[in-house]
Amino acid sequence: MGRMVRSKNPLRSALGCGCALLAFAGVAFVVAIAGFVFSMMKNSEPYKHALTQVQNDPQAVAFLGEPIEPGWLLTGKIDLSGSSGSADISIPVEGSKASGRLNVVASKSGGVWSYTVLRLTSDGLSQPLDLRSSIEAEDQKVELLPEAP
Repeated sequence: MGRMVRSKNPLRSALGCGCALLAFAGVAFVVAIAGFVFSMMKNSEPYKHALTQVQNDPQAVAFLGEPIEPGWLLTGKIDLSGSSGSADISIPVEGSKASGRLNVVASKSGGVWSYTVLRLTSDGLSQPLDLRSSIEAEDQKVELLPEAP
């Protein structure tokens, strides 16, 4: 029987390995940058404040159920420059009964954050639930929509 002889070209092998290694390094770099950005956003004051507000708001707790945990894919941006800055982020949250998104729009001046938007949205709410402190937000009662059959 005839044997098939395979030609080994070391240059072709090295190029293949080099390209694969370069592709892997590129993917690892992108993942590292994304991880760094998500970490910075999750350690920001607007992110932490929003989570504290939703976890301590009686209406949010009644709607979402406990425990209320953040999702991993937050979106938006946070810009900081010394004692000033701005944030516009959307944080997925999930409780034992429902899920939703926290929408946060804030500005920082003189080292102090002010929240113009801090609300929970979900398909199961008749309107967004304003989570700003009672001094910042009007008194409100949000109706929970009945579950679909």
